[in-house]
Amino acid sequence: MRRMRMIGLVLVLACAAVHASAQSALKAAEGDAALPAYDVSVIRAAAGMEKDDRHVWTRLNTLDVKNMPLLNLLESAFDVPRDMIVGLPDWAKHERLDIQAKTLDADTAGLRELTVAQRRAMMQALFADRLGLKWHYETRVLPSYDLVVASGGAKLKPTVATGHNSGVSVNDTRFRLTNVPVPELAVVLADKLGRPVVDKTGLTGRYDMVMEWSADLPVASANVDAPPPLFTALHEQLGLKLESGKDPVQVFVIDRLTPPVGN
Repeated sequence: MRRMRMIGLVLVLACAAVHASAQSALKAAEGDAALPAYDVSVIRAAAGMEKDDRHVWTRLNTLDVKNMPLLNLLESAFDVPRDMIVGLPDWAKHERLDIQAKTLDADTAGLRELTVAQRRAMMQALFADRLGLKWHYETRVLPSYDLVVASGGAKLKPTVATGHNSGVSVNDTRFRLTNVPVPELAVVLADKLGRPVVDKTGLTGRYDMVMEWSADLPVASANVDAPPPLFTALHEQLGLKLESGKDPVQVFVIDRLTPPVGN
């Protein structure tokens, strides 16, 4: 895949131009209750080769990371596409990390009930504590794509069983979205295109969507039976299109980040 993103972590980025610290990151996403912290942690530059196995395992009271690019970890911890991360130091752009962290909190039941957003906040606090990470959010006007309804109208299938959970399955040239609003489609497209996508369709429902396309290939080598390129597939299969634009978008700005020093 063009980029690797760890699935299952969701956090609403709602604060702009506010510096964060380990203490503020350890506030629950829901209310002000303090979250458990990773009391014991080791963060070091990965010993393995880039092609070696890599993983991120979050268990009840532990975090185990092997050979993961720091950029991917920041994407995950803050739920922000890498294209929206600004100010990453040069040393960090290709840094890969091994992390072992553990909370000594004895409240097993409480640990089981932690939400994904709260787990995310714990990782943010770990980076603030061990890597000196300081950050803020700000709005910038950047090149983007506007997602609009194509001529002929949208071809989206409204979700019938709205009580069911949402689902997102994405690979290199296909996605299946279940019970999602159109802004969720914009997020998927932005990840594929490496540019912000702003929903301007005016569609307010929840939909089931499946789309398949071909990666960009020279015309002479294209398989006549292959799906169309992404822009064409979006028009033909979903009745939507992308128009170039410039829009105010929220970016994640790194103010400070220091290399890991081991224990």
